[in-house]
Order: sequence, then C-alpha cells, then structure tokens
Amino acid sequence: MKKTLCWVGLLLVTSVYGKKRTISGDALKNRFYQKKCVEIRDFLVRKQFKLECHESYHHYGADSAEHFYLKDNKDLRPSIKLASFNLWHPGNLKSSFKDYRLLAEIVNSWDVMAGLELLANIGKDAIHNERLIKVIKEVNRDLKNVSSDAQKLVLEKKREELHRLYKAPGYYKLLMELKKLDPSWALILSPRGEAAKSFHQQELVGLFYRARLVKPVPNEHCRQYINAKEGGEFQACYPNLRRSFMGRDVRSVFSRRPFLASFQAGNWDFSLVVGHVIFNSPEEEAPMKDILQGSFGVDHYSEVGFGVAKNNYARFAEVNVTMELMQKLMAEYKEKDVLYFSDMNLKPTNPFLKKLMNQYTNLDLFMKKPTSLSINRYDKKGRSTQGSANSYDHFVFDKTHTSECVDGDKARSLQRHHFMRGKIRAMVDNKYLVRDNHIKTPSIINKDKIKRHLKKYRNQLKREKTIKRGKIVPAYSNVDIERKVAIFKSRVFTSQIDTRNYYRLYKEILSDHFPISMECSVEHSDDDQ
Repeated sequence: MKKTLCWVGLLLVTSVYGKKRTISGDALKNRFYQKKCVEIRDFLVRKQFKLECHESYHHYGADSAEHFYLKDNKDLRPSIKLASFNLWHPGNLKSSFKDYRLLAEIVNSWDVMAGLELLANIGKDAIHNERLIKVIKEVNRDLKNVSSDAQKLVLEKKREELHRLYKAPGYYKLLMELKKLDPSWALILSPRGEAAKSFHQQELVGLFYRARLVKPVPNEHCRQYINAKEGGEFQACYPNLRRSFMGRDVRSVFSRRPFLASFQAGNWDFSLVVGHVIFNSPEEEAPMKDILQGSFGVDHYSEVGFGVAKNNYARFAEVNVTMELMQKLMAEYKEKDVLYFSDMNLKPTNPFLKKLMNQYTNLDLFMKKPTSLSINRYDKKGRSTQGSANSYDHFVFDKTHTSECVDGDKARSLQRHHFMRGKIRAMVDNKYLVRDNHIKTPSIINKDKIKRHLKKYRNQLKREKTIKRGKIVPAYSNVDIERKVAIFKSRVFTSQIDTRNYYRLYKEILSDHFPISMECSVEHSDDDQ
C-alpha cells in the first residue's frame, strides 16, 4: 500500500487547504493521471473507440460525434435531457457491489449526465495494475530476446492473458455498460482527482454524453490550456481561478475545483460547470482564514451572515466563488448559457443560501426536494424517512439567458429520480428485493433469489486472478471468498429486514444520492438575443 500511495504525498501536497496549488504541482499530478489514461487506452480501450489523454481533460470516445451526431433524422429531437448524479465513489471497496448495468439503464434515460464522486483505481486494484504492468514489461523484454517461433507464441499468449487482467475504474465500467445500450455514449473526464487533503479520496468529474444528440465544442475559456504539441481547441478544463481571471487568487477556497465543458445539441450550445462542494469545513484557523478571505473577504465565519456556521462555512465559500465564476464566464465570453450542476451539501432552506442567491439576482437555484438517501426506515422522531434525507443536489442557471431550460419560472421537466419509486424501483425490486412488507424474513421464493445471487458472486470471485511474485494466481483464497460472500449477503440482502438499514440496498447497488434531471429545448439559441 505504501508504494501505491507514495505519489499521493508527493503530488497532492499542493491541494491541502490553506496552501495555494502551484502550476508545477498541478502539472505533475496531470502527468500521473495522463499516464493512467494511456494505460486504460492500451489495456482496455485498444481500438474500440478513440481515447484522448489531454492535459486539461480526458476524452473517452473523442470520435463519437464524428460517427454518430445527428446522422439520422430519427435522432432529431426538440429537446434533450440533462442530469446530475452523485455516483458514490464507483470503484471504491466500500461500493464494490455497485450494479453498473442497472446504473446504465437509469443514465440511458438522459442525454448528458454530470457524474460526481468518480475515482481512479485505488487500493488493491491500483496495486494489482502496477504489478501487472511490471510483469508485462518483463514479457516484452523476453519477446525481444527469443528467436524461436514457439517461444514467441507462448509469450504472446501470456501477454494477452495479462492484458485481460487489467482492472477497469468504475467510470469506465459505467461507460461500457452505457455503450451496450447506445454505442454513441462518450465521456469527458476531468484531468486529475482533487480533494481537500492528500489522504482524502481524490475525486474526478465525468460528463457522460449521448453523441447521437450532443457533441462537445471548443470552450472559449479553456483556450488558455492549449498545448503547442497537442494543438486544437480544448472543450473542457478546470477554470482559471487565479488573479488573472478572477481578480484575486481563489484557488485555496476549493477542496475540489469545479470542472467546465461546452456542448452543442441541435441549435443550442451551452457550458456546464460541475462540482462537488466540500462537506467538512476545516477547523484550523489558518485554512479557515484563507478560505473566508478568498471568498468573502473576512477572517471568521461569524462575520459572513446568519446561517453560516463552523461546519458549513467552507461550503458557502465554494458556492459563492462558483457563482462569481459563472458571472465572469458569461461576462467575458459569447456563451451565455452557463449552468452549474452540483452536490452543494447545502439545503435551500438555509437562510444564508437564500440571501446568497438573492445577491446573484441573475442566477436561480432549482431542485428543492431531498436528494440524499437515508438508509434508515424511520427518523429520530419515529417518522418514515421514505428513503430520503437532505436536499443537497441542485441546478443553478440564469433563466433569462437559458430560456431553453425553463417553463415560466420553473426548470423544464425538473425531476428527482427517487430509487424507491417508479421505473427505478421496479428494476431494483425485480433483481434484488427480498423482504416482504408483511413478514420479517424473506419468503421461500426470495430465499432462492438470494442463493442465486450468492452463487453468482462466489463464482465471480473464484474466476478473479491477480499477480503475486510475478505469476498469475487466484485473487482470493476460499476463506476470503466466503468472507466476501457473507459481506455481500449482509449489506445487500439481510439489511433489508433491519429498520436501521432498510434502504441500504439502494446505496450498495446504486448510490447514496438520487439523480436529478431537466429538459432543455434545442430548437433555437438565445445567445445573441
């Protein structure tokens, strides 16, 4: 583990609160993630589609629009569906039971989906891939030194077997499941993970888009990142948060900087600013002062306003600067349709959030229903939670400029996709639900369902291979397999008859947040109005 995490201490020291990120630090981190992007291209993508590993973003399916965009009249639609979804760390050991096929069925209802809390390979998967690459390099060296055709054939077969063992990150698994439903799906991924501190999960942002209807276009702001060697115009980037654009350096305000990308759909073009706002505000005096000075020009959260407290001041600081960023983007560039998709970790009922939104009179906040999941059946007062907790996920945009996405004063077809209702619940219940509302234990039929799932999972674990001492070996012992199967049974099935974990099933296989979506017309553009 130390070997895998050594780069974290080296690269992420620039992202600790209270310290300004340096260009060299970001560049070093970018190179690390570019290397991983190239690995994915070489081991997983190969010739399936084009993967570009730019300094300011990675593009999975960079040629998708060229092949699919509005090639057939049946693809023409008067509107598209945009969504935001906190996916709860796909690829993390804690989310190892996530059902990517089911997630893809949900996401395939939309045309652009901003995915939050994405991760590169971490932990055991990262160690596995490192060992794998080391052995492949040894095989490649051996291939150069053998002359016998028979020996070459053996080594080539071994190399091919090793290639198949490369572990895919969660966002790639989701993309590939989406492509089974519609091969035009593509992904623009942020160029590096970010977090408040080096030992926190380094989160990526992903913009999944259906290239039949939507295509990326150059972003005017991202032109600053054009590399002379790469050429072209970049479609996505982390925005410039330095004095040169914002009037002051506000980089230290953010734990995870928002990610920016531009798209075209029919006659409508638009830019998305996507971010996951910090949850825990730093308690130390130095970073607190840096964050508050950068955002509000004060030294203590008590000076900001009613509703701002020790536990949430950093959330407000990030949101405030993001609103400023949106205004700057709209003022400096032609594109006026700038939309913010975010898990803000802030409720719209908070008095300071209301005051903040009133200060930005040209920006409106949409979605006030609870969007985070509660695994408890009842709250502390004994009331049914209905599986939901807090209203954290929101859309923000200027409804006068972005008239394509509104009906009157409301976001057009605004929806919270509750896992325990409608089509999503039907899909989940059919596959996983085993409890009965009238009894405390699963029925005989549902016990058979559990057995089938456990058998399938057990066989999956038995087939998994890893690298130890340069050799391909089973990934798990029989004891490890049975332990993992027991955990799977507990989290996904036994939990269903425990009131404290009544809705845990949905967290384990999907996420701890509900996605939100809205529709936007693509029949005209109002940028020039």
